[in-house]
Amino acid sequence: SRSAKRPPFISPKSQLLIAGALISVQLACTFIWLVLSHPGTRIHHPQRLESILRCKIDDKSFLVSLFYNMILIMVCTYYAIKTRRIPENFNESKFIGFTMYTTCIIWLAFVPLFFGTHSSFEVQITTLCVSISLSASVALACLFTPKIYIIFFQPEKNVRKLTMNSNHYKKQASSSAGSYANHS
Repeated sequence: SRSAKRPPFISPKSQLLIAGALISVQLACTFIWLVLSHPGTRIHHPQRLESILRCKIDDKSFLVSLFYNMILIMVCTYYAIKTRRIPENFNESKFIGFTMYTTCIIWLAFVPLFFGTHSSFEVQITTLCVSISLSASVALACLFTPKIYIIFFQPEKNVRKLTMNSNHYKKQASSSAGSYANHS
């Protein structure tokens, strides 16, 4: 809905509180998981000639540990889709959206690859490492490259005035200046 009223929860203080709450939920879940299932190792014998030292957790517990992150990724993707029609000078949602779409694709490919290759720990470890590295690289590239480009190659656009919808404020400023001149 279009309104002149400022939306709630966009002040820096409320954003820090929301981020802190989301992080504390994950920390609490991790702490509970550590208390219920103590960390450790197990020896896996896929063949008699070799032994593999692995984490004590099973694959289902590992999937449960990723569940909260998957929920956050889906919620962020939903809001990126919902906010993609914001005026251009306010619009970082297209970069966030592209980051989230790519992250969803990476993790949708990761889950079946990781859990479908029980027999090959090399493939599982490689899949996990590549998925994490790709997700981080995509986030860095999609979120920060546009900002770095503006800072280094278009510093004239790196001013506070351009964060507002320029056309709207130019029209409003000229109309209010004209009406002020008529009243003087």
